Amino acid sequence: MDKGLTSLLHNALALHQQGHIEQALELYSQALTAYPPDNDVLLFSAIAFCQVQNYSRAVKLFAQIDPTHVAANPSYHINYGLALSETGDFEHAIERLKAGGKLDPTAFEVHFNLGRCYYRLRKLKEAQACFAQALQQLPSDPQALAYQGAVLVESGDNTSGLELLKSAFTLGGETTFLRCNTALAFERRGELEEAQKQYERALALSTTNTAARLGLSRTLALQGKYQQATSILKAARSYLSGKDLAIIECNLSTIAHLQSDNDQAEVYAAKALELDPDSAEAAGLLGLAYSNTNRALAAVSLFKQATEVAAPNPMHLINMSKNYTSIGMPKEAITTAQRAYALDTANADAFSSLLLYLHYPSDIARSDITSLHLDYGRVFGQQHTTEHNTSVNSSAERPRLGFISGDFCVHPIQFFFEPLLKEAALDNRIDILLYSNTPKKDQVTQRYISYVTKFVDIRQLNDTAACQLIAADNLDALIDLSGHTNNNRLGILAAKPAKKQLTYLGYPDTTGLQEIDYRITDNYADPAGSEKQYSEELLRLEDCFLTYLPPAYPEPRTKDSAEIVFGSFNNIAKISDVTVQAWSEILKQVPQSILLLKCHGLSETDLDQILTPRFNAYEIKRERLVYASRQPDFQQHLELYNRIDIALDTFPYNGTTTTFEALLMGRPVITRRTNSHVSSVGQSIMQNLKKTEFIAHSFDEYVKQAVLLAQDPQRITRLHQSLSKNLLQSTLCNNKAFYKKFIAALTKMKIIFSNN
Repeated sequence: MDKGLTSLLHNALALHQQGHIEQALELYSQALTAYPPDNDVLLFSAIAFCQVQNYSRAVKLFAQIDPTHVAANPSYHINYGLALSETGDFEHAIERLKAGGKLDPTAFEVHFNLGRCYYRLRKLKEAQACFAQALQQLPSDPQALAYQGAVLVESGDNTSGLELLKSAFTLGGETTFLRCNTALAFERRGELEEAQKQYERALALSTTNTAARLGLSRTLALQGKYQQATSILKAARSYLSGKDLAIIECNLSTIAHLQSDNDQAEVYAAKALELDPDSAEAAGLLGLAYSNTNRALAAVSLFKQATEVAAPNPMHLINMSKNYTSIGMPKEAITTAQRAYALDTANADAFSSLLLYLHYPSDIARSDITSLHLDYGRVFGQQHTTEHNTSVNSSAERPRLGFISGDFCVHPIQFFFEPLLKEAALDNRIDILLYSNTPKKDQVTQRYISYVTKFVDIRQLNDTAACQLIAADNLDALIDLSGHTNNNRLGILAAKPAKKQLTYLGYPDTTGLQEIDYRITDNYADPAGSEKQYSEELLRLEDCFLTYLPPAYPEPRTKDSAEIVFGSFNNIAKISDVTVQAWSEILKQVPQSILLLKCHGLSETDLDQILTPRFNAYEIKRERLVYASRQPDFQQHLELYNRIDIALDTFPYNGTTTTFEALLMGRPVITRRTNSHVSSVGQSIMQNLKKTEFIAHSFDEYVKQAVLLAQDPQRITRLHQSLSKNLLQSTLCNNKAFYKKFIAALTKMKIIFSNN
């Protein structure tokens, strides 16, 4: 080594060892400028840059060192690993740190920095093991205690995590990292006010700390303080840009979604995607805004973008699967829901989505559908303690019935649930309590509230808190109205907060949960022998399992055109391949006919793009198909039925609300029954209407009945003139009689009035 270089290095090392890092770096820099690169100068200079936290410069210097010169030097590997980790190259950092650990297994820095790498990669199990080893070397190191506490909190052990975080605070004083993770522990425990205080303190320590700002905003939003949550995030716009600002805009979009403000959610998400075109979160949030405003085709495209990453968010996959059904692609929806569940096997929503979509295709065996529902019960049922259980209400004079749903709003179930509530209010012998997981209240919600004893919004409550609340209400029974549909809270029923639990109306199958005692149905939708398809005991009502409250409707009219118009206004996901085949065959056998289709949320252009190729495959030309878009209001939607001569039901998933609408508007409905509830609802309706001639039991019979009716225009006219009146005078619309049957069935099973 040159004498001049030796002298420079000697002086630099002396300053370095005395803690005068900046002066040492000046001499290292002179040595690197005046002389050819020397491995020792590069090494000590790189270590010094690590000490002043200039990690990018350190990485460049470490990369120039001859590896053979430092192969046995643990300090090289440890500091190089630190520099790589601080520049985000975690995989290579782990390699260097492990090499350093082999040379010096007791080095605290090795285990601590390895733990930090794994923590940032969200490999919590590996991080926990590394921090445990670091704490064996230095049991009172506040940073190691803080990180281990944070890992435990994120792993779900909030109590142990909090203990370590408190120890770190005692030994090392408060830091933003400590406050944020302490806040997260309280947040996870549902102690939102304490979490808010901790996040506020974290933000006071560092006003530009994004984690503190995001946490505080999230906690405020969970308390329903949306305006404050939004303001906290918007304040970050003054100092963030690019991808960091995109994260803020994503969180603003999330808060807007929580308020069902789709317009604002879309604005924020679009801005986030503009700032960071590769952001999966932004694409998913924008997709959700499109989904909520009936732009399913565009939504699917955005969800694809959001999920084409190494570790997609299962929620984006669940939302994509929902939109696949909205564009008539249930098989793709099933595959996507399966993918979501495979990524997160603790995600009950992913499993529920899968179960719902199984009912749409025509080629899935009934036994397989039943088996998967029972699997759900085995996975998500019987996992909870019974500490929240309550005994049956001791007051026989005034029973208490609770209903739980995510659909206490404008929704198809309103036509079948509202008549029950109205009659219960008139009866005034029973307390009705509603537990709502409904995203947004509307005019239907307000009507429901006017009928009942108590209305509770449980959307912001976790299952444990909701169970405690429901148990305290001391119900005779809790009745689920959602099953595996969107916004369900089956996790609450799995914890059995009520002594008796039932499922009814909103879902055409078993929940799979042994904790639900009964499923309310009838002998037509679930005839003898159906029991093996259910985990619940079947509680069959006399006649039909539902009653219909007709809305205001325009006058049904007869048609004077010679052209026969078949029609269906069902959800497009219900238009299975075999349904398209049957409808195509009907059109072929009735040459002077057309098919009018209207599907929720889809425009004429959408329907043309999605459905026309499916009919073309059966040699049905475009001119035989007429598509209708969403109507401006409900009355105009009903008026559209006057353009139809004969309504055609879907199978295997029958319509319900659309069948009643068609009958209300005087339109006959040809339905096909198969071997499950989902494909027997049409039969139940027609049996009670005494129109059994509209029930087909095979593909050929379905086609034949539609064709024969189309060939009898006088009969069609008579039906148009009489069906509406027939429906209104039938048991299907006798709400008072149905309510009595409903209460009688519950009484017979000793669910209510058990002392009578």
